[in-house]
Amino acid sequence: MSQVWLNLSDIVASPEFQQTITVIRHYNGKYVKGRYEEEEQEFEINAVVSASDEKSLEMLPEGDRVSLSKTVHTTEKLYLSDNKNARRDETRISDIIKYNGDYYKVLAILDADDYGFTKAVIGLTGDKDG
Repeated sequence: MSQVWLNLSDIVASPEFQQTITVIRHYNGKYVKGRYEEEEQEFEINAVVSASDEKSLEMLPEGDRVSLSKTVHTTEKLYLSDNKNARRDETRISDIIKYNGDYYKVLAILDADDYGFTKAVIGLTGDKDG
Protein backbone atom coordinates (compact mmCIF):
# COMPACT_ATOMS: atom_id res chain seq x y z
CA MET A 1 0.00 0.00 0.00
CA SER A 2 1.41 3.36 -0.94
CA GLN A 3 1.58 6.20 1.53
CA VAL A 4 -0.79 9.01 0.59
CA TRP A 5 -0.57 12.43 2.21
CA LEU A 6 -4.03 13.61 1.19
CA ASN A 7 -7.12 12.03 2.72
CA LEU A 8 -10.29 13.16 0.95
CA SER A 9 -12.71 11.37 3.28
CA ASP A 10 -13.42 14.68 5.06
CA ILE A 11 -14.90 16.06 1.84
CA VAL A 12 -16.89 12.89 1.13
CA ALA A 13 -18.20 12.88 4.73
CA SER A 14 -19.05 16.60 4.74
CA PRO A 15 -22.72 17.24 5.64
CA GLU A 16 -22.74 19.99 2.99
CA PHE A 17 -22.40 17.43 0.20
CA GLN A 18 -23.61 14.06 1.46
CA GLN A 19 -27.04 12.48 1.25
CA THR A 20 -28.53 9.36 2.79
CA ILE A 21 -28.94 6.44 0.39
CA THR A 22 -30.15 2.89 0.95
CA VAL A 23 -27.94 -0.11 0.19
CA ILE A 24 -29.55 -3.49 -0.47
CA ARG A 25 -26.99 -6.27 -0.13
CA HIS A 26 -27.64 -9.87 -1.22
CA TYR A 27 -25.37 -12.60 0.10
CA ASN A 28 -25.06 -16.30 0.93
CA GLY A 29 -26.95 -17.41 -2.17
CA LYS A 30 -27.53 -21.14 -2.55
CA TYR A 31 -29.89 -23.60 -4.18
CA VAL A 32 -32.56 -25.04 -1.90
CA LYS A 33 -34.80 -27.72 -3.44
CA GLY A 34 -33.94 -26.48 -6.93
CA ARG A 35 -34.63 -22.79 -6.24
CA TYR A 36 -31.96 -20.13 -5.74
CA GLU A 37 -32.36 -18.33 -2.41
CA GLU A 38 -30.27 -15.60 -0.84
CA GLU A 39 -30.28 -13.44 2.24
CA GLU A 40 -30.93 -9.71 1.98
CA GLN A 41 -29.71 -6.90 4.19
CA GLU A 42 -30.96 -3.32 3.78
CA PHE A 43 -29.22 -0.39 5.47
CA GLU A 44 -28.59 3.33 5.00
CA ILE A 45 -25.25 5.04 4.40
CA ASN A 46 -24.14 8.60 3.77
CA ALA A 47 -22.71 9.31 0.34
CA VAL A 48 -22.19 11.97 -2.30
CA VAL A 49 -24.15 11.08 -5.46
CA SER A 50 -23.44 12.84 -8.75
CA ALA A 51 -24.09 12.30 -12.44
CA SER A 52 -21.53 10.11 -14.23
CA ASP A 53 -22.49 11.13 -17.72
CA GLU A 54 -25.45 12.19 -19.75
CA LYS A 55 -28.23 9.76 -20.47
CA SER A 56 -27.19 7.55 -23.33
CA LEU A 57 -29.74 6.58 -25.93
CA GLU A 58 -29.37 3.43 -27.98
CA MET A 59 -31.67 3.10 -30.97
CA LEU A 60 -32.24 -0.64 -31.42
CA PRO A 61 -34.56 -2.51 -33.82
CA GLU A 62 -36.73 -3.63 -30.90
CA GLY A 63 -36.98 -0.10 -29.47
CA ASP A 64 -35.03 2.73 -27.87
CA ARG A 65 -33.01 2.02 -24.73
CA VAL A 66 -32.07 4.79 -22.32
CA SER A 67 -29.41 4.08 -19.73
CA LEU A 68 -28.46 6.31 -16.85
CA SER A 69 -25.46 6.07 -14.54
CA LYS A 70 -24.32 7.96 -11.48
CA THR A 71 -21.18 8.10 -9.35
CA VAL A 72 -21.24 7.44 -5.60
CA HIS A 73 -18.50 8.57 -3.22
CA THR A 74 -18.72 7.15 0.30
CA THR A 75 -16.55 6.17 3.24
CA GLU A 76 -18.48 2.86 3.45
CA LYS A 77 -17.56 -0.32 1.56
CA LEU A 78 -19.70 -1.21 -1.48
CA TYR A 79 -19.59 -4.59 -3.22
CA LEU A 80 -19.45 -5.67 -6.83
CA SER A 81 -20.20 -9.21 -8.06
CA ASP A 82 -16.83 -10.81 -7.44
CA ASN A 83 -16.27 -14.28 -6.13
CA LYS A 84 -12.48 -14.42 -6.61
CA ASN A 85 -11.89 -11.94 -3.75
CA ALA A 86 -14.64 -13.36 -1.53
CA ARG A 87 -14.09 -15.76 1.35
CA ARG A 88 -14.56 -19.45 0.54
CA ASP A 89 -18.01 -19.57 2.19
CA GLU A 90 -19.19 -16.27 0.69
CA THR A 91 -20.90 -15.33 -2.56
CA ARG A 92 -20.74 -11.66 -3.47
CA ILE A 93 -23.43 -10.07 -5.59
CA SER A 94 -23.35 -6.40 -6.61
CA ASP A 95 -25.03 -4.07 -4.15
CA ILE A 96 -28.28 -2.37 -5.15
CA ILE A 97 -28.55 1.32 -4.29
CA LYS A 98 -31.91 3.03 -3.75
CA TYR A 99 -31.59 6.72 -4.53
CA ASN A 100 -34.49 9.17 -4.97
CA GLY A 101 -36.95 6.27 -5.35
CA ASP A 102 -34.99 4.58 -8.18
CA TYR A 103 -32.87 1.43 -7.96
CA TYR A 104 -29.28 1.29 -9.25
CA LYS A 105 -26.81 -1.61 -9.40
CA VAL A 106 -23.10 -1.20 -8.66
CA LEU A 107 -21.34 -1.59 -12.03
CA ALA A 108 -17.76 -0.66 -11.13
CA ILE A 109 -15.75 0.20 -8.07
CA LEU A 110 -12.74 2.43 -8.53
CA ASP A 111 -10.06 1.85 -5.91
CA ALA A 112 -9.75 5.02 -3.85
CA ASP A 113 -9.13 3.38 -0.46
CA ASP A 114 -5.75 5.10 -0.23
CA TYR A 115 -7.61 8.42 -0.21
CA GLY A 116 -10.13 7.41 2.47
CA PHE A 117 -13.24 6.72 0.39
CA THR A 118 -14.89 4.36 -2.09
CA LYS A 119 -15.94 5.53 -5.55
CA ALA A 120 -18.53 3.45 -7.40
CA VAL A 121 -20.34 3.78 -10.71
CA ILE A 122 -23.99 2.70 -10.49
CA GLY A 123 -26.46 2.04 -13.31
CA LEU A 124 -30.26 2.37 -13.28
CA THR A 125 -31.98 -1.04 -13.03
CA GLY A 126 -35.63 -0.26 -12.39
CA ASP A 127 -36.21 -2.68 -9.50
CA LYS A 128 -34.47 -3.86 -6.35
CA ASP A 129 -33.69 -7.30 -7.76
CA GLY A 130 -31.27 -5.76 -10.25
